[in-house]
Amino acid sequence: MFIFGCHRSGTSYLASLLAAIIDYECMADMPATLDNPYGYYESEFLRKTNDHLLDKSGYAWDRPPITPIHWTQGKYLVIANSIKDKFENYSLTDNWIDKDPRLAIVIKFYQHIILKRTASAVIIRSPEEVALSLFNRDGFPLEKGLLIWYLYNRHCSVNIDCNIDQLFSYEDLLESSDSEIRKLIIFAKKYCLEKLEMNLFNEYIIAKHKHKTHKRARRSKVINYNDFNHNYLSDSLLSICNDAYNELKKTSFNCSAYANAFSLIPPIIINSYDYIFSLGEPSHEYIRLRS
Repeated sequence: MFIFGCHRSGTSYLASLLAAIIDYECMADMPATLDNPYGYYESEFLRKTNDHLLDKSGYAWDRPPITPIHWTQGKYLVIANSIKDKFENYSLTDNWIDKDPRLAIVIKFYQHIILKRTASAVIIRSPEEVALSLFNRDGFPLEKGLLIWYLYNRHCSVNIDCNIDQLFSYEDLLESSDSEIRKLIIFAKKYCLEKLEMNLFNEYIIAKHKHKTHKRARRSKVINYNDFNHNYLSDSLLSICNDAYNELKKTSFNCSAYANAFSLIPPIIINSYDYIFSLGEPSHEYIRLRS
């Protein structure tokens, strides 16, 4: 399965949890860092491929497109043909996990390689916490973090298939809410039925969740969003993002409601896109990966 969501939304946490449940060793050759001390559960090859795809399309992980990219264009299919041998195991088995937030944008590219629609787990976190986490890690202005949050979740909502995929709430999963544990059990059963008797399954999932859930890793609240001086632009963006997030929260983060929450592109996003993404210096991650 693929795992994705906006950056700083708990994709590594969800990957580590699902990998433990299905007893799979992720291709986690990206080393742990101070901003992700429990590791990324992300393959270097997948990240580099996705960065290459975004660069080829004129975008980047921290400057996502507003609308979906058509990955059937010839220049992308050439890339697909050149790397398809790297994904042979993905096509032949279902017992694998790979994670990258960029998959929110490029996921359909991989259908041309794997030649099947694989299940995906998507995770969402509150816009304020994501914006703060991107500020802490990359020094991004808050409006840039909010715009990244909205656009990534819009891409996720377009690409999620509620028949085979699942949407999780980062906060609720950390808090072991009943609704998220139920989702986890239902989703995981698709991969673990052969390993356990039904009467032991729920206990197994709950134990794995408890083992892999570290609330101390949730550190962005060291800074409070309200401590910043906001301008009109960031306040407007925050309202748009919070409205979408709160509508989803009312549904216990229902997968079908996800598409509706991000179905429109507010004019402020279109009109301020270039301005917001011109703000700030290159991200700390960009500098680290190229050092």
